[in-house]
Amino acid sequence: MAMSITNFLSILLVCSCYLNPPNTHCALLVSSGSLFDTRSIRIKHQLFFTMSRMEPTSVFLQLLFFVTVTLFAAQAEAVDGQVRPKVYACPRDDGIKHTSPNGVTFQLLCGRGTTANRIDDTKKFSQAACADFCSEHPECQSADWNTDTKNCARFSEYIPTVPNAGVNTWFPLEKREKPSEKPDPTPLDPPNCPKSPDMIVEAKNSAKCPENNGQVYVTNEGSYFKLKCDHQNWDTVITSTRAVDLQECIELCGLTMGCESVAFYNYQCDLYPTGETNLVMCAGAGKHDYFYMLEVIAMLIHIGTPAHHDAAFRVDPPAYDVKDEITIKCSTTCPGAHGQTFEANGVQFRMSCCKRHGVVTFASEQMPSFTECMKTCAMITSCASVDYHERTGMCYYGKHFGEPTVQVAGWASAYSIGCAGACKKDGGCCGSTQGGQPVPRSEL
Repeated sequence: MAMSITNFLSILLVCSCYLNPPNTHCALLVSSGSLFDTRSIRIKHQLFFTMSRMEPTSVFLQLLFFVTVTLFAAQAEAVDGQVRPKVYACPRDDGIKHTSPNGVTFQLLCGRGTTANRIDDTKKFSQAACADFCSEHPECQSADWNTDTKNCARFSEYIPTVPNAGVNTWFPLEKREKPSEKPDPTPLDPPNCPKSPDMIVEAKNSAKCPENNGQVYVTNEGSYFKLKCDHQNWDTVITSTRAVDLQECIELCGLTMGCESVAFYNYQCDLYPTGETNLVMCAGAGKHDYFYMLEVIAMLIHIGTPAHHDAAFRVDPPAYDVKDEITIKCSTTCPGAHGQTFEANGVQFRMSCCKRHGVVTFASEQMPSFTECMKTCAMITSCASVDYHERTGMCYYGKHFGEPTVQVAGWASAYSIGCAGACKKDGGCCGSTQGGQPVPRSEL
């Protein structure tokens, strides 16, 4: 809408100029297009210059010209509904505030600069662009713009400015705080810490024919199906239902007990109890010539579109070549103890290396080994977890049930996962008995 109004005003302005033949300056001004690319303040200046050269008898044309350019000046303030960017000038705009698109507010200080540490610099052809350039860096505390070279320099310190001819500074109204970042966990450092396994992330394909023919699709519940386009299953169906596409049909099969394959056609999803062995290729598969002929005939006699089947069948999950991990059975020394179970006084502990629980502890003491630390915890009724510092031998007793959450080198931890004989019918308390009586656990 803004462009159509501009064009209308442009035509009106040209007509008003050419209706006054002596006004050649106006005609040249309009035809060159310079009038339409400037801000409204410059348009008004040119308007007054042009009107002063008109014949005094052309009152009607002068009035028409004045109204037209006034409307055009107002239109020039916005293009396509967006306000034109502010053009700052010194010393006129000294002390003015500017807010960048990402919300940082700066104040313009004319004839001043900073002696702070420089981050970087680049060419910016307007002072507003220099302020926005500073706002894009989270550590930028001010920006100097050189009026001659147009160089914009960003600085990392929030310090007072100093007089500097030919330089204008954008200074934030308040010091910009660095975004808070959580520290990276301490890296697991062999040999005391276990190595993290290389995880294999399986890419999830879509289930579309014919582009995914022969590929394996993984359902949301973890079943694997291989696509076989242009195939049908001639076994008895478990059930038939409606589905948007083949992918939704496969998802339904994954959730249905006893479903081994699907056939999809015309929004109909058939679930079958048998897999690949009962799949047969459709006539004209691959070329679709046969089905195309049937579709043409069906359209002519108005019986609808014939069915074209695509199938998928359940397969075993894929296997990968992975390295074996060396495990020292019954070890209570890191890193061999990591992930293993230790039993003391009928209580089973799950051990972790280079981790600690980080919870409030109710007691601590020096122990000669991680093993003795766990044994002592097993004798205390209220103890459910331990953190052991290997260098100092300090053992911290806690009440946390669950995996330790703090990752740090030099520590070993363990937590109770229950009684050793809890699942046995004849097991006593904690699964260990002495003369038919449970082994007592002391109170600390």
